[in-house]
Amino acid sequence: HRIMNWKVASLFVVCLLVSPFVHAARLTKPGKALSAPITVPKGHVQAPGLPVCDDCIQWAVIAINILLNAVVSGDLETCSDLCSALNSTTEYDFCAYSCDAVGFYAFVQAIKEAQLDPIYYCQIIDLCDDTDCTSPPCVDITYYKPSPLKGPVGTTFQFLTNYTVLKPVGAGQIIMLVMQQVNEPIEIDYYVPSWTPGSGQFEFPVDSEGLGLTPGYWLVELLFCEGMCVSYHPHSKILTDAGVNITVTAS
Repeated sequence: HRIMNWKVASLFVVCLLVSPFVHAARLTKPGKALSAPITVPKGHVQAPGLPVCDDCIQWAVIAINILLNAVVSGDLETCSDLCSALNSTTEYDFCAYSCDAVGFYAFVQAIKEAQLDPIYYCQIIDLCDDTDCTSPPCVDITYYKPSPLKGPVGTTFQFLTNYTVLKPVGAGQIIMLVMQQVNEPIEIDYYVPSWTPGSGQFEFPVDSEGLGLTPGYWLVELLFCEGMCVSYHPHSKILTDAGVNITVTAS
């Protein structure tokens, strides 16, 4: 597999160093956050009837850590007790909807079992598809190239990506790792409600200035995953990956 062990290990370390829940733009270093939307990249073909999965993941990214802390520290007996820990009406409403649908004790158990993995949490409460890729290849990256290949600090490199989903796969994640061997990888990630057979195309921007890229060669690795790319839960694995180098110059 193209992803070497040190890359996976580095990614796992990054996950451990950040705030205790997985969010759309993890910290590259303690105290320094990137900005990336929780969204499905343009061009992705989403399965009919699954918008609630996207809603659940976006909600869980924000809420699951708060709810886990409430479960650990509070004497809670009802969905209302638990969901009241959330700050906004929208977050409370989705919490109450999910909790009432599965029952309070099943909902609490799902929060404990998910252990801060928003995709697995939404699969436990049956709001996201958990179809496994059992006979790869299930997803194939057919084209992956940046424009430009070389540019000064301040350049936004646009990575054009073509892909084909060969077999249905449940909810997952797309990650871009921007790295040099001497630095921790910078991670930008997106959540995918489902991998539906068909072809798609989208662009990922890599803002060299916004990401703090210094002059030199940078490897930009793209991972398509079933579930979270780094997770010990069921329905989680790397489906395919691609990598390409860009050069950032001083001027």
